[in-house]
Amino acid sequence: MRPTWLIGLTLAALLPAVAQAEPWEDVVAEAAGQTVYFNAWGGDLAINQYIDWARERLRDEYDVELRHVRVADIAEAVARIVAERAGGRDSGGSVDLLW
Repeated sequence: MRPTWLIGLTLAALLPAVAQAEPWEDVVAEAAGQTVYFNAWGGDLAINQYIDWARERLRDEYDVELRHVRVADIAEAVARIVAERAGGRDSGGSVDLLW
């Protein structure tokens, strides 16, 4: 059986930090219908298969769309975060999860 940490992390990423104290049922309800952009290195078949598995589970069990943004170097995603933050964007950026 595969670990499900990515599913929990994905759902938690959908909400602001303040919302972490909400009951889990509320987190799941608020996450339904949303999309999460998961920036991760795309160069490993096993990791890509795991993310695909998690994507299917998130979609089927929680109505959350997980988009795997495959990067060659995770510094690309970090640079996007830094640029968006420097531009005044505090929420709604292009990177929801980073690995």
